[in-house]
Order: sequence, then C-alpha cells, then structure tokens
Amino acid sequence: MFTFRHATVAALVLVHSVGAASTSASARPAMRQAGHLAAFAPFIGHDWKAPLPGGPLTDTVHFEWVLGDQFVRNIHKVRSSDGETVYEGEAIYAWDSRAEHITWWYWNSTGGYITGTVTVDSDGSLVADGDNRGPTNQIDRTHARMRMGNGQWTMATWQEKDGKRTDEPPRLYRPVK
Repeated sequence: MFTFRHATVAALVLVHSVGAASTSASARPAMRQAGHLAAFAPFIGHDWKAPLPGGPLTDTVHFEWVLGDQFVRNIHKVRSSDGETVYEGEAIYAWDSRAEHITWWYWNSTGGYITGTVTVDSDGSLVADGDNRGPTNQIDRTHARMRMGNGQWTMATWQEKDGKRTDEPPRLYRPVK
C-alpha cells in the first residue's frame, strides 16, 4: 500500500507541474531563468518518471517556471501499474531574499504539507530538508538529495517519524519520451 511516507519521497522531487502557468512558460528554454533558482533549470520543461521501490508504482514529475519565472513549480503523480493516480502532490520553490536561501512548500492529496529549505551543494546537487505541518500520524521530517547527470537524475531520501530515521532506496528518474 502506498503511504504518505512513500509519497513524501516522491514529493521531494523537488522534490516533485501543471496548472495556472501558461503553456509558453513551461515551453521556454530551461536556462532562461537566472539567479538563485537556476540550479533547477536542468529539471525544467521535462516529464520525469521513476519506479518506486517495493512495487508496481511509478512517480511522474514535471517542473516548470511560474509567475514570470520567479518561482519553480513541480507536480507529481504516483500511479499504479494500470495508470490510476493513487497519490499526488505539488511543490513551489522560491528564493527567500530575507533569509538568503531557497524555500519550498509541498502539499499533497492526503492533506499533508511540508515546508523547508533547499541548498545547492558544491557538486550541484539540490538538497532539500523539510518539516511536515500536516496530520501527526504522518512523517515528521524529510530530507532529499537530487543529483542530475547524463540526462537523468537520482534522488536519495530519508524520513523521520517519532525520532526514528528511515532511509529510502535511491531512485532514478528518466525523461518520459
């Protein structure tokens, strides 16, 4: 069974969009945006898909610039082998000029939501840390490292619940053709 814990891993696709942005915004070249969110550029404008550990579920993620290229949106859907969406979530990433770091917010179909920060590591990896603000039966904290390379990216994550850390197997996201 798919749980919020599994979903949070998927969501950190930074972690992981369609909706209010125009088609032209998502179709713009990925490197158009400069500044503090430029590290997201390689993820922008593509649909990415990874099998989830332990079953026939897949996570599909789409990143795009929104609101005048000032923010990054990511929407993801976890689907069963027959294509049914069993979980979905959306994240927004923004530069917080007062705190001088990237901030993110994530909401999902179980009523959970996470707030946190993203840093860009010296190797270019995006490292996201977040605290759950949703129901208390869900995870408390999450951490993800996303690394782009050779037209695909990996994500390694862990979650914490009641002081116990659980490492998740790394995932490999490839572009959807």
